[in-house]
Amino acid sequence: ASSGERGEGQSDDYGGENARELLVIVLDVTPWAWGEREMRRAVQDEQRRKAGKRSMGPANLEEAIAATLALGTAVGCLDRQNCLSVVGVSGSETAVLYPRKSSLGHAVHDAPEWSGSKIDARALDEGIRLGVAELAARSTARTQPTSSSPSKQ
Repeated sequence: ASSGERGEGQSDDYGGENARELLVIVLDVTPWAWGEREMRRAVQDEQRRKAGKRSMGPANLEEAIAATLALGTAVGCLDRQNCLSVVGVSGSETAVLYPRKSSLGHAVHDAPEWSGSKIDARALDEGIRLGVAELAARSTARTQPTSSSPSKQ
Protein backbone atom coordinates (compact mmCIF):
# COMPACT_ATOMS: atom_id res chain seq x y z
CA ALA A 1 0.00 0.00 0.00
CA SER A 2 1.24 3.47 -0.79
CA SER A 3 1.70 6.05 1.95
CA GLY A 4 -1.57 7.72 0.95
CA GLU A 5 -3.67 4.57 1.29
CA ARG A 6 -5.18 3.44 4.57
CA GLY A 7 -5.14 -0.12 5.81
CA GLU A 8 -8.12 -1.86 7.32
CA GLY A 9 -9.29 -0.21 10.55
CA GLN A 10 -7.35 2.99 9.91
CA SER A 11 -9.20 6.24 9.57
CA ASP A 12 -8.48 9.90 8.97
CA ASP A 13 -11.12 11.02 11.46
CA TYR A 14 -10.29 11.59 15.10
CA GLY A 15 -13.60 10.28 16.42
CA GLY A 16 -12.75 6.63 15.88
CA GLU A 17 -12.42 3.81 18.33
CA ASN A 18 -8.99 4.92 19.56
CA ALA A 19 -9.91 8.58 20.01
CA ARG A 20 -8.86 10.23 23.25
CA GLU A 21 -10.61 13.11 24.91
CA LEU A 22 -8.59 15.74 26.77
CA LEU A 23 -10.10 17.99 29.40
CA VAL A 24 -8.02 20.93 30.60
CA ILE A 25 -9.19 22.65 33.77
CA VAL A 26 -7.71 26.02 34.72
CA LEU A 27 -8.10 26.73 38.43
CA ASP A 28 -7.46 30.21 39.84
CA VAL A 29 -5.97 29.71 43.31
CA THR A 30 -4.98 33.31 44.02
CA PRO A 31 -5.08 33.56 47.85
CA TRP A 32 -6.42 37.12 48.10
CA ALA A 33 -9.26 36.39 45.67
CA TRP A 34 -10.37 33.34 47.65
CA GLY A 35 -10.00 35.26 50.92
CA GLU A 36 -12.26 37.99 49.57
CA ARG A 37 -14.81 35.41 48.41
CA GLU A 38 -14.72 33.74 51.82
CA MET A 39 -15.49 37.05 53.56
CA ARG A 40 -18.35 37.79 51.15
CA ARG A 41 -19.71 34.30 51.58
CA ALA A 42 -19.67 34.56 55.38
CA VAL A 43 -21.77 37.75 55.23
CA GLN A 44 -24.19 36.29 52.67
CA ASP A 45 -24.50 33.03 54.59
CA GLU A 46 -25.37 34.90 57.77
CA GLN A 47 -28.05 36.91 55.94
CA ARG A 48 -29.46 33.75 54.36
CA ARG A 49 -29.39 31.89 57.69
CA LYS A 50 -31.45 34.66 59.30
CA ALA A 51 -33.94 34.36 56.44
CA GLY A 52 -34.11 30.58 56.94
CA LYS A 53 -32.30 29.78 53.69
CA ARG A 54 -29.31 27.60 52.86
CA SER A 55 -25.86 28.85 51.90
CA MET A 56 -25.62 30.02 48.30
CA GLY A 57 -22.49 32.17 48.45
CA PRO A 58 -19.49 31.80 46.18
CA ALA A 59 -17.53 28.60 46.70
CA ASN A 60 -14.48 28.60 48.92
CA LEU A 61 -11.21 27.18 47.64
CA GLU A 62 -11.69 23.81 49.35
CA GLU A 63 -15.08 23.39 47.65
CA ALA A 64 -13.58 24.37 44.29
CA ILE A 65 -10.83 21.78 44.76
CA ALA A 66 -13.39 19.12 45.72
CA ALA A 67 -15.48 19.94 42.63
CA THR A 68 -12.39 19.80 40.41
CA LEU A 69 -11.48 16.39 41.85
CA ALA A 70 -15.02 15.12 41.29
CA LEU A 71 -15.10 16.37 37.70
CA GLY A 72 -11.65 14.95 36.94
CA THR A 73 -12.55 11.56 38.38
CA ALA A 74 -15.85 11.53 36.47
CA VAL A 75 -14.04 12.24 33.20
CA GLY A 76 -11.81 9.24 33.87
CA CYS A 77 -14.83 7.06 34.62
CA LEU A 78 -16.57 7.95 31.36
CA ASP A 79 -13.84 6.35 29.27
CA ARG A 80 -10.48 4.89 30.23
CA GLN A 81 -8.88 6.68 27.27
CA ASN A 82 -9.86 10.14 28.56
CA CYS A 83 -7.02 12.38 29.67
CA LEU A 84 -7.00 15.30 32.08
CA SER A 85 -4.74 18.22 32.79
CA VAL A 86 -5.27 20.70 35.63
CA VAL A 87 -3.46 24.02 35.44
CA GLY A 88 -3.26 26.29 38.46
CA VAL A 89 -2.92 30.06 38.30
CA SER A 90 -2.09 32.33 41.21
CA GLY A 91 -1.28 35.94 40.45
CA SER A 92 1.53 35.80 37.91
CA GLU A 93 2.42 32.19 38.78
CA THR A 94 1.23 29.28 36.64
CA ALA A 95 1.85 25.56 37.10
CA VAL A 96 0.56 22.22 35.91
CA LEU A 97 -1.06 20.67 38.98
CA TYR A 98 -1.98 17.38 37.33
CA PRO A 99 -0.30 15.36 36.03
CA ARG A 100 2.80 16.15 38.07
CA LYS A 101 6.18 15.85 36.37
CA SER A 102 6.89 12.58 38.18
CA SER A 103 3.81 10.91 36.68
CA LEU A 104 3.73 12.62 33.29
CA GLY A 105 5.19 9.63 31.46
CA HIS A 106 2.53 7.36 32.95
CA ALA A 107 -0.28 9.74 32.04
CA VAL A 108 0.82 10.07 28.43
CA HIS A 109 2.40 6.76 27.46
CA ASP A 110 0.94 3.92 29.55
CA ALA A 111 -1.85 1.96 27.97
CA PRO A 112 -5.10 2.03 29.97
CA GLU A 113 -4.98 -1.76 30.19
CA TRP A 114 -1.85 -1.43 32.36
CA SER A 115 -3.01 1.34 34.63
CA GLY A 116 -6.78 0.85 34.66
CA SER A 117 -7.36 4.47 33.68
CA LYS A 118 -5.43 7.41 32.34
CA ILE A 119 -6.68 9.47 35.28
CA ASP A 120 -5.35 8.30 38.64
CA ALA A 121 -7.71 9.63 41.33
CA ARG A 122 -5.10 9.45 44.09
CA ALA A 123 -2.47 11.23 42.00
CA LEU A 124 -5.10 13.77 40.94
CA ASP A 125 -5.97 14.55 44.57
CA GLU A 126 -2.34 14.73 45.62
CA GLY A 127 -1.27 16.78 42.61
CA ILE A 128 -4.00 19.36 42.95
CA ARG A 129 -3.68 19.80 46.72
CA LEU A 130 0.12 19.92 46.66
CA GLY A 131 0.17 22.17 43.61
CA VAL A 132 -2.37 24.60 45.09
CA ALA A 133 -0.32 24.82 48.30
CA GLU A 134 2.90 25.45 46.34
CA LEU A 135 1.29 28.07 44.11
CA ALA A 136 -0.36 29.86 47.03
CA ALA A 137 2.93 29.90 48.94
CA ARG A 138 4.83 31.31 45.95
CA SER A 139 2.15 33.90 45.27
CA THR A 140 2.02 34.95 48.91
CA ALA A 141 5.82 35.15 49.13
CA ARG A 142 5.85 37.52 46.16
CA THR A 143 3.43 39.89 47.88
CA GLN A 144 5.16 39.81 51.29
CA PRO A 145 7.64 42.62 51.93
CA THR A 146 11.18 41.33 52.30
CA SER A 147 13.19 42.02 55.44
CA SER A 148 15.82 43.83 53.38
CA SER A 149 13.33 46.35 52.03
CA PRO A 150 13.20 49.62 53.94
CA SER A 151 10.11 50.05 56.08
CA LYS A 152 8.08 53.23 55.96
CA GLN A 153 7.94 55.18 59.19
